[in-house]
Amino acid sequence: MSVDDVVAQQVVEWDPAFRRRNRKLEVSGEKNLTAHVTPGTLSQLIATLLDNALVHGAGTVGIRTSLTPKSVVIEVRDSGRGVRADLVPRIFERNVSGKPGGTGLGLALARSIAAAEGGQVVLVRPRPAVFAIFLPRTLPVSGEETPVVSGPA
Repeated sequence: MSVDDVVAQQVVEWDPAFRRRNRKLEVSGEKNLTAHVTPGTLSQLIATLLDNALVHGAGTVGIRTSLTPKSVVIEVRDSGRGVRADLVPRIFERNVSGKPGGTGLGLALARSIAAAEGGQVVLVRPRPAVFAIFLPRTLPVSGEETPVVSGPA
């Protein structure tokens, strides 16, 4: 699945909300990345991090894509004050929110959804906040028939 397409679609959806608050979205990083994930799942993960940056962050929000040997990485960063030190170890727990009246469900659900797809959502840096989605790279297509399942059933 094309990461570029989903990132572009999320920017189109979220840009008006950021502009209303005099903030910008910027996309950078590697292009033409593909990940082993459904488009709906990736959209939901990016949307959760963008909403989090809009509500809790400040300044320009950057979406940066990159590649590791095993993963496609999508980082979402902003220029705000970041995650309070007392919340860092619990930020992905249900009912933990950095804002009064927050539900504390978004990041917990994002982490569960990513895990169901074989990925992860992590807090890379608390101040200013950088969250990253790690997704399995698309498996290479070969001309040979290879078994899908290996090991005992």
